[in-house]
Amino acid sequence: MCVREAKDFLVGQIMKQAELDDLALEDLEIQMLYFTEQGGASARMQEVANNFDNNYDVSVYEKKITHLMKRA
Repeated sequence: MCVREAKDFLVGQIMKQAELDDLALEDLEIQMLYFTEQGGASARMQEVANNFDNNYDVSVYEKKITHLMKRA
C-alpha cells in the first residue's frame, strides 16, 4: 500500500464516521486530512493549509478529527 492509498483509507474512515455521527465536514477540513508538514507540500496543498490557518481554529479541528478517529 502506498502513502496515498493509506491516506485515502484513513480519510474514508473519518468521513464515514462523520456521516454516522451526523457531523458535517467542510471541504477544507477534508483537504487538510491529506496535509503533511514533512516531505514538502505542493503549491496547491500549501495554499489549502494557509487558507485553513487563516479561517479555522486548529485546536477545535484537531479535537473534532481526534473524536472521529477514535470512534471509527
